[in-house]
Amino acid sequence: MCLRRRGRELEPGGNPVLRPSGGRETRQLRAYAPTALGGNRVLATLYWVDNSDPGLPFFNEKTQGLLDSRILFAESRDRVRAGPLPPSWTPHPSRPTPITGPTLRFPDGELVCQFETNKHYEDAEPWIHSSVLMFSRDGGRSWPRHCVVTRDPRIFSWDQRPQLLADGTILDLFWTYDNAAAAYLNMHARESRDRGSHMVRAPGHGSRGQPAQPVPLPDGRIAMVFVDRSGAPAIRARVSHDGGRAGLKPPSSPCTRARSGARARERTHG
Repeated sequence: MCLRRRGRELEPGGNPVLRPSGGRETRQLRAYAPTALGGNRVLATLYWVDNSDPGLPFFNEKTQGLLDSRILFAESRDRVRAGPLPPSWTPHPSRPTPITGPTLRFPDGELVCQFETNKHYEDAEPWIHSSVLMFSRDGGRSWPRHCVVTRDPRIFSWDQRPQLLADGTILDLFWTYDNAAAAYLNMHARESRDRGSHMVRAPGHGSRGQPAQPVPLPDGRIAMVFVDRSGAPAIRARVSHDGGRAGLKPPSSPCTRARSGARARERTHG
């Protein structure tokens, strides 16, 4: 179900993607991220997960594996009217690949798909987490180029939040976790000035927390809203005057703190 704006109200719109016809549904839609392509065109990036055994939890706490999953794409040329379910597609046939946000689009039309690599449900081998970007120049029909943004057996760069800046830079923020020490670290960032051919580490941002996608502001600054997990849960913001290259600094006006006593929501796969 999607919502369509009509005047000042929102009303139910058409289902952007129909389920397969016939047979028992064996997959569950867990994430849907739309991208405006211009005019009436909308690209939907979908994350479908195996649901053949509804009793299994999504995340296997014993092995740290995930249920089998696929990335799908659907394009609408009339905004969000109903359309057929596209064929499943996965960038890595041997690993589940959860998406981390919507497909991004450069001004010349090149698309950027963002996802993580996990491991299969019963795989007992150590989990080496990766954050990946994949690129398409033909509207999502093929994805021949990819960039492994982060890959480390110990330091997990969770929930990547990439953004395309006006000068073509890819700025990617991460919620960072030390898997060996079982401890969260300060957020960090990586950036690329050559469309993902090379990703380099950008300065750290001095806080433990879970960032949202950075937002370019009209005056050239970059804003980042994040959940601060260094103490009592709080929602904060930082700003940068140099594209994040010297780190993101607290703004001059404070942000509203979360209610005292509110519990931090730890990352789960459920």
